[in-house]
Amino acid sequence: LEVAAFLVFVFVIFGSLLDRVGGADFFYDVANSLVGKQVGGASKVAVVSTGLYGSISGSPTADVVTTGSFSIPLMIKTGMSRTYAGAIESAASAGGGLLPPIMGSAAFLMTDFTGIPYSTIVLAALVPALLFYQSVFLAVHFKAHRDGLQPMSEGKVPSILAILRRDWAYLVPIGLLVWGVLSLNRPAFAGAIAVASLVPVALWHDRSPKRLLKTLFFGFSDGMRGMIGVGVACAIAGLVVGTLSMTDLTGKISSGLFHMAGGSPILTIIVAAFVIIVLGMGMPTPAVYALSAVLAAPALITLGIEVLPAHLFIVYIASMSAITPPVAVAAFAAASIAKANPVMIAVVACRIAMVAFILPFVFMYQPALLMIGSLWQIIAAVGAVALGVLALNAAFEGYYIVMLDLTKRALLFAAGIGLFLPFQNSQIAGAVLLAAVTAWLWTGRRAAQTAPRIA
Repeated sequence: LEVAAFLVFVFVIFGSLLDRVGGADFFYDVANSLVGKQVGGASKVAVVSTGLYGSISGSPTADVVTTGSFSIPLMIKTGMSRTYAGAIESAASAGGGLLPPIMGSAAFLMTDFTGIPYSTIVLAALVPALLFYQSVFLAVHFKAHRDGLQPMSEGKVPSILAILRRDWAYLVPIGLLVWGVLSLNRPAFAGAIAVASLVPVALWHDRSPKRLLKTLFFGFSDGMRGMIGVGVACAIAGLVVGTLSMTDLTGKISSGLFHMAGGSPILTIIVAAFVIIVLGMGMPTPAVYALSAVLAAPALITLGIEVLPAHLFIVYIASMSAITPPVAVAAFAAASIAKANPVMIAVVACRIAMVAFILPFVFMYQPALLMIGSLWQIIAAVGAVALGVLALNAAFEGYYIVMLDLTKRALLFAAGIGLFLPFQNSQIAGAVLLAAVTAWLWTGRRAAQTAPRIA
């Protein structure tokens, strides 16, 4: 509860104020300018804008309600089904708690539990978060090509330079926040500076002192309401954590998880992930992390996994619980906008984020993805997993350069698994197989385009 009061609170206020002064619109316009002209531009705008806003809000539900009110109707208008439109927004919102600098406030709790500096946690979480959004973006990209969706019309896509000239002031509080977190390593102070810097931004946006007071009032009001759920959940989680520690149930539960899995490391990790998802049904990510850090983290560390990967694994799975049926809070929020079945939205969202579910298991065995190791190890691991994300999404969606039959999808699936495995030989084999399939498909496409047509 102390962490929620002294750390989480200031960032919840920051997210609410940024939204009130037009931050969500700014993120949407930036995403629109970057990917709106591409095939399936509306769905890609949803992924990018949701990720940008989610990195500040950290709440999947707030993310869906805020950016989804723009993106979901737009996706439906461009030919996307209601269920799939809601699923794309839900899947993208689940990554908001993973993307620095705020990470859904769970990173602050992690600092308290592990003693690891916040700046170290943020840097370690950056690559897995980007890989998560690469996975969701590629899933949307391949589906858009497979279904033949059209780009957004040129008139609806603004220029990035025009947006930055018009709305450059929104970058000031975000830049101050990132600078304060990484340079000063004082998250609460950085958050306070960022909140203070929003006052002149709000005045610049509203152009009226009277409207400024109204914006600040409703921004703080939204923040207080948002803090109620997080604060109560963290307080209850703190009581549970304290009770488990005082009664020494923590060690017994961790030992039970290990024995339930028969001593197998991979089964222990799978069981731990299942427990975290069950705990995460309907609960905010910080509260889920607080409970899971006591229940699951010791069992993972017993396997020889380092403290940072073990705790980031918990944050990752806790965030994914927002789209995991039957209680998928992000999917239910999206369903109210898309006017579709929330359970079906959750199921489709899990399929879109299928590869993203595998990523936390990968970085448990490849800590180089968390910036742990030499520069060469980090580059090799990130490159291999990024290619693996490409191969697996192509295999799942059935499109890569051209439409894929079952044989080509199986080859790409094998390449993706090889690239994900923490062995150099398997990664080389996976990369060679992916390159061979790419060359095969590209050659076939060129041959089909140059073949003479019979009238």
